[in-house]
Amino acid sequence: MDVLLFRALWLDESAWDDVVPVLEELGHHPVPIALPAQASTTLDDQVSTVLTAVDAASEKPFVVGHSAACTLA
Repeated sequence: MDVLLFRALWLDESAWDDVVPVLEELGHHPVPIALPAQASTTLDDQVSTVLTAVDAASEKPFVVGHSAACTLA
């Protein structure tokens, strides 16, 4: 199963470094996703990133959000 991992806005994808190997050991395909976080980024930009990742998944993904990304997940 694809597991889409969205991190808090002030972190990078390395926030999931301890989680990714555990999910892989369980047979899942973890995918850390970078959310746009520039000063000019809008909520629509972030939602678009989430939807693009969901659409790119090979099957129905499990979506995980950390901190501020929970609302997007």
